[in-house]
Amino acid sequence: MSELACARNLETWYQTFKSAAVWYMREGFVRNRFCVLASARSGSNHFVSMLNRHADIWIHGEPFHQNTIIESLKKFFAGETHEIDSPGFSVEQRKEDPFGYLEALMAKTESRYLTGFKIFPGHDDRVAEAMIDDSQVKKIVLVRMNALAQFSSDLEASARNRYAFTPDETPETVEIVFDAEEFERRRKWISSWYARMIERLNTKSQPYFFMPYELLGNELYMRSVFVFLGINPPEMEEIHSQYRKSGARNVVSRFANSEQVKVYLRETGQENLEFDVGYHFL
Repeated sequence: MSELACARNLETWYQTFKSAAVWYMREGFVRNRFCVLASARSGSNHFVSMLNRHADIWIHGEPFHQNTIIESLKKFFAGETHEIDSPGFSVEQRKEDPFGYLEALMAKTESRYLTGFKIFPGHDDRVAEAMIDDSQVKKIVLVRMNALAQFSSDLEASARNRYAFTPDETPETVEIVFDAEEFERRRKWISSWYARMIERLNTKSQPYFFMPYELLGNELYMRSVFVFLGINPPEMEEIHSQYRKSGARNVVSRFANSEQVKVYLRETGQENLEFDVGYHFL
């Protein structure tokens, strides 16, 4: 299919989707809450940063992280700073009463903003499943299709002990080593979580927006996210991420034992994972 034909198809899909979303809002099915079902190194920082720049959206980081609580207590927009107080739960208190914590957190902003949060494998499936079951909570499923790129990105971030960089920062070079067994274990863990979440969405007949990492830089697709959320889609020059992509496009080159990676990909028929079609190449 030519680029022109592809663009026309995307535009037709966008207009159809927009009409359906407007009907969905008019019928009163919308609640002022959404969640992003994602995983580590799936582009969630970039995605959340773009959403959070909209005047009507407030989205938290990882409030259900297994080891800490990552809340967004400040929002910068149009030269103004908006601040909220933390609900003040400890990690243990949150684990004992996750829904009490969630309601306390949402109450801080939900009356004024469409409020969302990210939830990952290993966070709290009780919360993820409850959000899926709630027909008034909008769901976005953010997935990175290249498992090797996601795996290497996670190793690099762990080696640096840093998970995001601004455009004017240069990530330090770190050495990471490919381990086939660990790669397969981690991929299975992540993919099985997504499979369970999507199966539950389908079983419960819950609509959701499927957001591929590879389309985070596609303007039509990103505009459709805002329509799905019931927000007037902005011009994309108004919505940009405060973060940059840090990994090399050649995924194999990220590993110190790159020749071993090439052999593994060839023997398992996964040569398509060699390059990362990241959002900054679209």
